[in-house]
Amino acid sequence: MVLTVYDAGLQAERTLLAWHRTCLAVAVGSAIGARLLASHAGIPGFALGLMGLALAGAAWFGAHRRYGRAHRSLMAADRLAHGAGALALLSAASLLLACTAGGVVAMLGAQR
Repeated sequence: MVLTVYDAGLQAERTLLAWHRTCLAVAVGSAIGARLLASHAGIPGFALGLMGLALAGAAWFGAHRRYGRAHRSLMAADRLAHGAGALALLSAASLLLACTAGGVVAMLGAQR
């Protein structure tokens, strides 16, 4: 009995689509945060939102690179490709988004 590594169930493609949805959600949240912070905190707040957008974009392209490596690896029946760069970038973008949201809440609370 011969076992093959490749599974035609499209798991890698579904994972890529999940990364796309997550990166898009972080990008939208960062854009909204940049818009809100620009009016409340000025240039530094806007810059934080733009950094979140940049990190979400980097995670998007990192997910594409990882998908390409995983797909080539599966087609070649080699061991699976490793790497967590996209996960690290998305984590950084999520942390930045959370800090930005906390800043917005603190600013809005201070105005009352």
